[in-house]
Amino acid sequence: MNRVMPSFAGAALGFVSLATAIGFIIDAPRLLILYFHHAETTGRIVRVIPNSHGLTEIAYSVDGTPYKRSVPFYWVSDAHTQGESVRIYYDPNDPSVASAAPADQILTGQLPSWIGGSVLGSVFGAIAARNIVRYLRQKPSPN
Repeated sequence: MNRVMPSFAGAALGFVSLATAIGFIIDAPRLLILYFHHAETTGRIVRVIPNSHGLTEIAYSVDGTPYKRSVPFYWVSDAHTQGESVRIYYDPNDPSVASAAPADQILTGQLPSWIGGSVLGSVFGAIAARNIVRYLRQKPSPN
């Protein structure tokens, strides 16, 4: 009996794995920079962007240069209201890289999902590869 995973389950797993990989590739380098080498300043919450899954716009200045950045909700330590003052953690070499939560707090929250998504992606990728190899090895049936 040949079992085939329903296409919607495969698509859902592929999406989860892809989203995890993108999050890891984009977020991890910046968070590691902020974890090992950061400075602090005070900024404010400009707004929570509507229909964006909690994307939050923060504003701050470093050495007189103003910065405005949109960060994911998990890069903000607590729920804040518009205009509220917050502590900003930024990279002194590139102040445009910043968060409104300590990097270790963000990494602690995100690392399990990165690992879980990577494991899921690897397992289901291996299953998909095995099924493809089996399919390619099948002899065509005569008509």
